Amino acid sequence: MLEHAIALIEGLTHLGICTKGSGADNIRNVTGSPTAGIDPQERLDTRAYARAWHHHTLNDRSLYGLPRKFNVGFDGGGAIPVLADTNDIALTAVRAGEGAGVDAGFSFRLGVGGITGHQDFAKHGDVYVKPEDAVAVADADAVVRGFIANGDRTDRKRARLKCVLDAWGLDRFLTEVEGRRRADDKAAAPHRQHDQADVN
Repeated sequence: MLEHAIALIEGLTHLGICTKGSGADNIRNVTGSPTAGIDPQERLDTRAYARAWHHHTLNDRSLYGLPRKFNVGFDGGGAIPVLADTNDIALTAVRAGEGAGVDAGFSFRLGVGGITGHQDFAKHGDVYVKPEDAVAVADADAVVRGFIANGDRTDRKRARLKCVLDAWGLDRFLTEVEGRRRADDKAAAPHRQHDQADVN
């Protein structure tokens, strides 16, 4: 039976069942709208975004140390809500108005710091995320890394984003996140220019 172990693991991985990140106190599974793709009222189909975030956390070892209760939720705005506002990171589909910094149409509104056990809901600044950038531009990633750099992991009861917000306030934390986003954009710029040169 041992001679089939590799084929078995590869087959399970192909089906989306894997053991990456499962050996420690790691980030909990991402949640998405349960009726995504079939709900006529939904603003955005969250399946691709939730899947992309799931694989992003699985394939980046620097994210393996996140606490087990750190939650990320994508809500497509359909008939059955995800209750994303009870998550550390809430990405809720909305129609953003003028001045939101995104194109017309539906986008995700970013909320941070929700936590069910404390009956505290995610706090929202004026941060809207283009759907295609929800993971790629690392808006969610920048929030997570802001928590990794500043969160308290010495006390399991305080290992949530809410505790950072309680100490810092929303504005200071969002400034930290924006700084990380700009640093990521700056680091990625040479690669984008190189890719463009290849196209030309």
